Amino acid sequence: MTQPVADDEVIGRLRVLAGSSIADALSGAEAALAAADRATVGAADPVLMYLVAELRARSGRPHAALDMIDAAQARFRALGRVVEAERCEIGRVAVLDDLGRLDEAVEAATRQLDRLRVQPRTEDVIDLEIRALVNRGVCRESLGSYQAALDDYDLALTSARLLGDDQTVGIVQINRSTVLDLLGRTAEALTGLRYAAAVLGAESDRDDRAKVAINIAAILCRRGEYDEGLGWFHDAETLIEPGTVDEAAIAVEVAEALGALGAVDEAIARYRDALTILAGMPLSWLEGRAWLGLGLCSGRSGDVAGARTSLRSALDAFVAADNLPAQVITLVELATIESDDRSTREFALGQARRALALADPDRWPVQACVAHLKVADLTDGADAERSLRSARRLARRVQLAPLSMRVEQRLGAHLLRHDRVDEAAAHVGAAVEIADSLRRRLRHGALLRAFPTETASCYADLVRVHLARGDVAAACVAADRARSRSLADLDLAAMEGGREDEAARSIEAELHAIYDRLLGVTALDASVRQRLETRAHELEIELDRLDFALRPVAPSEGPSVEPGDVRADSSPPVLLTYVAVEERLDLLVEVPGQPARWYPAVARVGSVVDAIRRFQADGRRAHALRSAGVAVPASATAGMDERLAELGAALLGPVAPELAAGSPEHPVRLAISPVGPVHLVPFAALIVDGAAVIERAEITVSPSHSVRRTCEARSRATGRAVLVGLTHGGIEGVAAEIARLRAAYPDGAVLMEGDATLARLGEAADRPAVLHLASHGIFRASAPLRSGIRLADGWLTAKRAAALDLNGSLVVLSACDTGRSLVADGDEILGLQYGFLAAGARDVVMSLWPAHDRSTSEIMTHLHTVATSGSTAPSALRRAQLAFRRDDPHPWFWAAFVCCGAS
Repeated sequence: MTQPVADDEVIGRLRVLAGSSIADALSGAEAALAAADRATVGAADPVLMYLVAELRARSGRPHAALDMIDAAQARFRALGRVVEAERCEIGRVAVLDDLGRLDEAVEAATRQLDRLRVQPRTEDVIDLEIRALVNRGVCRESLGSYQAALDDYDLALTSARLLGDDQTVGIVQINRSTVLDLLGRTAEALTGLRYAAAVLGAESDRDDRAKVAINIAAILCRRGEYDEGLGWFHDAETLIEPGTVDEAAIAVEVAEALGALGAVDEAIARYRDALTILAGMPLSWLEGRAWLGLGLCSGRSGDVAGARTSLRSALDAFVAADNLPAQVITLVELATIESDDRSTREFALGQARRALALADPDRWPVQACVAHLKVADLTDGADAERSLRSARRLARRVQLAPLSMRVEQRLGAHLLRHDRVDEAAAHVGAAVEIADSLRRRLRHGALLRAFPTETASCYADLVRVHLARGDVAAACVAADRARSRSLADLDLAAMEGGREDEAARSIEAELHAIYDRLLGVTALDASVRQRLETRAHELEIELDRLDFALRPVAPSEGPSVEPGDVRADSSPPVLLTYVAVEERLDLLVEVPGQPARWYPAVARVGSVVDAIRRFQADGRRAHALRSAGVAVPASATAGMDERLAELGAALLGPVAPELAAGSPEHPVRLAISPVGPVHLVPFAALIVDGAAVIERAEITVSPSHSVRRTCEARSRATGRAVLVGLTHGGIEGVAAEIARLRAAYPDGAVLMEGDATLARLGEAADRPAVLHLASHGIFRASAPLRSGIRLADGWLTAKRAAALDLNGSLVVLSACDTGRSLVADGDEILGLQYGFLAAGARDVVMSLWPAHDRSTSEIMTHLHTVATSGSTAPSALRRAQLAFRRDDPHPWFWAAFVCCGAS
């Protein structure tokens, strides 16, 4: 038989090629193997055979890889090349692990170690022993036998150090760190990984460098060190090849971090990407993690059925792999899904207790901690407290900041519910301290806006502690600290701009065409509308994915800190802060020179929602009658007044004495920070003690008082006015509106019809004193930062608006629904106003509902006329509304517009 000879040059070239493209390297290796088989009559070089097997495994073909490994191993043994045959066994065990045949893999690795221990102690044999120990450790880790896995890694590490091989030490540390992390020894895990990153330089295997980056990123994010962790994820993504197992693995790791931060849509997309890659690759351990994460995020997004299906798929995968720790987490998440339905709550508690019974706290402290938290959620009294205190002991042991925050928050909230305020205060304070430290480590605007529920809950609990202690002033500070933090911390809230590549432009063009159809003058069939909405949401998610980058956005310079203009009536306003405590609305009042006041339970959240819904229904009917040329009946107006009086008595009754001191000529200044549905309340139209609030007060509504103060710190812009108008879609009144405004701003830039493009607006909007936009508006609840105003060539969305230079500008949005926002966790107000405030606007005038064309035009004209005389935006808006109201008192036609920003 012809003796096969290894073609070192060919194999060397193929290994180099694998560094950039596994697919190309595999194609070349299989072609070389076929040629060698023909030349040697089926006796090709086993080195080349093993390379083919390795590349098949890396490209997600484990069964084909295993067949080739067996063939290569048999060939090596036939040639008497024992060391090479044992190297094949290392790869064989690794593929068995990928296939989920874990018990078989552990047995094979153990047999190999027994064989190696009777061999002479050469460097080759010791190197093989190290790799066999690592293999067995990986399999034991997949089985959840963490301590046994760590023992194997420690033996491998000792041998690698004796060899003096820093590269091998680094590779062992990569695997060892995973188990240390699972055991709660994260600091030790990071130390080992940083060593590995240092010794694995640019010339090292790309896969090893990617694993280091992924592991460091995952641990840092679990510890709450997001700024550095997201950067490591970004680095790891540059090292992996699309379509490979590595891409699936990093997609799962990144998705876990994003899901924990509340970026649910982004996480779901990555989990689905991973499952698509894994569809033809039976890697049960990774597939199980992807199903688990998808189930968890689907539940958070409200897709209960999808969550249940995904979690059951995950549980099947983990049971098949006999992975108890992963089963614990999956059972906990299944319990979360079932606990939302009262009829299955007992079943959910059973699932949670089953998870707790499986979770050995010594071996798996993180899993045991999570199970204790879920049991506490589903019980009460002493049972819940015992579980919470057990969870706290475990959380302190593993030292993961986000987990510790959750535990402290839940324990503090439990004690508050049982009126144990002093005990609760320590835990609430600890949770808030951790929450603040986590926010400081997160310098990514999109993730700051999506920060998870537990973070917002920490601050809300702090408000409750202060109120229970009677410290209303501290409660006011805490309430303000709790809301709209990504806007309050504007130096951290840089908005991600849209990508300007061809793919993004194509998606945006289709999306904007759908927006046009949704707002078209022709009524849409319900099924057509639903199809359009579904497609729009798909495109919004796709566009957000293109916009999203793991690399943290560089902090902006923040808002101008020059002192803002001082009002002639420079006395500070009366501050009103609404706080939601479950279904109850409380009011905090700060009157200059007086102690802060607390009014508990001024209204129920549900009653406010109902009152707004009825008010809007009445208003739409009035609008329809006017449009048909029919007068609105007096009885309808009286009914609306009754509802506005009821709402006024509830929400503003506590400040009736302050309102009584106001008059049309000398109004009281109110600065209101709403919460939840209160953002939709037309405060100027409310009636208190028989008088409309607009007659006695000038109102500013802001996401928080911190945001208002930030706006007041901005000096008024002095650039020329920019007037933008588009009559597209039947709003002919826009042309007359812009024509009248030209008189108020004779030197202003006017962009009408075809000139009102995104590019022209970007050029003109250079810190204008006024930016007036008159066109159609759209609010997108499914993607609030895609809400926008129609321009000639597309939609000016909140994201695009944030890229404008509007520092100190007055922005007037003369369009429908421009003041509507999604109120996310932490009372983040996501909509058009977010974009313009993030762009630096000092004041934003916007509408809470579709405004009437004629009334909008008249109010806007009067507003600008007054504003040019030096009045503030809130004052100018109020005077314009009062002037219109004298002739047309129906609130639907004058109260739609509100002023947000400086007071």
